[in-house]
Amino acid sequence: MGYHARGSESHEERAHSSDHLSYDHHSIAEVISTQKAFFFDGKTSSIEFRDRMLRLLYDSLLEHKNPLLEALKKDQGRPAFEAYSAEIGFVLMEIKTLRKHLKTLMSPRSVGTSLITAPAKGVLMWEPKGTVLIMSPWNYPVQLLLGPLVGALASGNTAILKPSEFTPHTNGVLCDILRALYPEALVATFLGGASVAEALLDHAYDHIFFTGSTRVGQIVAEKAARFLTPVTLELGGKSPAIVHKDANLELAAKRIVWGKFLNAGQTCIAPDFVYVQWDVRDEFVELCKKRIKAQFGSTPKESPDYGRIISEAHAERLVKLLESGTVIEGGIASIKDRFISPTLLGGVDWDRPVMQEEIFGPLLPILTYDRLEDAVVALRSRPKPLAFYLFSNDEDIQKTLIRQIRFGGGCVNDTILQVLNDRLPFGGVGQSGQGSYHGVQSFKEFSHQKSLVYQSTKIDLPLRYPPYRSWKMKIAEWLLR
Repeated sequence: MGYHARGSESHEERAHSSDHLSYDHHSIAEVISTQKAFFFDGKTSSIEFRDRMLRLLYDSLLEHKNPLLEALKKDQGRPAFEAYSAEIGFVLMEIKTLRKHLKTLMSPRSVGTSLITAPAKGVLMWEPKGTVLIMSPWNYPVQLLLGPLVGALASGNTAILKPSEFTPHTNGVLCDILRALYPEALVATFLGGASVAEALLDHAYDHIFFTGSTRVGQIVAEKAARFLTPVTLELGGKSPAIVHKDANLELAAKRIVWGKFLNAGQTCIAPDFVYVQWDVRDEFVELCKKRIKAQFGSTPKESPDYGRIISEAHAERLVKLLESGTVIEGGIASIKDRFISPTLLGGVDWDRPVMQEEIFGPLLPILTYDRLEDAVVALRSRPKPLAFYLFSNDEDIQKTLIRQIRFGGGCVNDTILQVLNDRLPFGGVGQSGQGSYHGVQSFKEFSHQKSLVYQSTKIDLPLRYPPYRSWKMKIAEWLLR
């Protein structure tokens, strides 16, 4: 089942109608062919066109702010402040950044030359890759669909979008926005489940951008490899937060609780577990309890500032993970209401189920270490995480752990904020992903860096041409050392 930017249904009707929409490989191939023709006609090449496409999206997001907030509330129970700042506002910031730098990014840049290529000059230029496929997950359905799209449009590409089927109300509003702004030859959206994703991946693109689980990311990479399609994989993993005994414990608890329970824990860069030094474990736990109550009250289920789990199936999975340890705080669940309270888990070790996979929910295991060296060894023996958070005021400890632990990005004495700085590329490493984006890096990720040499026709040095005399060898040895 799928939908590609056609039809006259309202977004409410479309939110529930994907099971009744049809697609086939021919229709997908037709859209790809249409987009390639649009691209090769040069319609996306000018700065005026790209800037206008970005400005249209910016204005439309502001215009549709309330429908999007309502849709996010229906799909995820998201508080308006959280939904605006992490979803709509995030995309607006991306658009502003790329529009600001677009002229500079699109301008060819001279890089000089070397003696061996003189009197030539070298030039670098970014060119769009062509037609790209963007596949996004359900946890941040606006940010993780439109954020990459902004980069793709700024770079001069056409785009085929596949959002998650688990956010139907949000998808409906997004389809209305995109259909009103762009022709299908520029942006097309397919709705549906895994069968639609599989069908889309059976075709060749010039780039694939996927955000989701490591397991599905492997499938995407395998599919892309058949066509030698370059991919950006934004995955996840078990992102640790280390709390050393010299840290400001009250501030550490405040910032970890915020980062962990944002979007009910359904954030790919949320602290997946806390590794706290044994000396301060009890104090830290008590401070976390206080912060949970301060943020969500005594009954988080009634809090307007706490979201819901995306589906009953996901809630059931999280409830099973509760058996991995002892509930220190929270542990209240209602699968029917897709609710799990902010939960601290003790008595957890590395072999328990909750430590074998990314949690992606409001469960926070608390592990302890005695010596920092032991914590480093334990973390280095596991897959590289998407994020890493260190709470310590000792600069030597900060430098040592940042150097010794491999991770995508992170914070010292905070959480999540690395994703909000549009001057920092965002991406994983190893099992947590490949490639990066945000800000100007999004432009580069969806572009090919073309290298050119402009050679003079007035001078033609004989050195490179046979026959290779001994004097040429001496010059080569002098030049190339």
